[in-house]
Amino acid sequence: MHGNNYSCHDIYLRIKSKSITLIFFTTMKKLSLITLLIVTTFISCSKDDDATPTNQELIIGKWQLTEITDSQGSETLNVCDLMDSYEFKSDKTAIYIEHGGETAESCIPYESKETWSISKNILTAKYDKTTEDATILELNETMLKLKYEEEGDISTFTYKKV
Repeated sequence: MHGNNYSCHDIYLRIKSKSITLIFFTTMKKLSLITLLIVTTFISCSKDDDATPTNQELIIGKWQLTEITDSQGSETLNVCDLMDSYEFKSDKTAIYIEHGGETAESCIPYESKETWSISKNILTAKYDKTTEDATILELNETMLKLKYEEEGDISTFTYKKV
């Protein structure tokens, strides 16, 4: 007979070899699935593109005065007051323009250059040899509301982004 004459030992080794191969491929499939799961988790947990902007980012731009309130209520602002503006730049400098006068024809702009910083909700402006702190009550893409306290008097300035 010319057939395959396998001994019990040969058959055992062939079965064991196929079992090991089957275990190897099963283990590799599991490892591949685990690796895929880990990679997917890292990708899905990466930094959000829609992260909420910080106060330092939101404040950048030009803001025009719309309202001043104090302990007596809202102040009546004339046309010159409503031209007052703050422009905050990304290099931490700012330009504050205040307008003196009562009528549109008599408005005279006074410009001061400042540096600024924000820590938590406190905006600090420095100009000449003066440092002025304001509490940020509200800051978003369209509105800036600052509270100033000076010798017990509290005033709130509201600006719109222009």
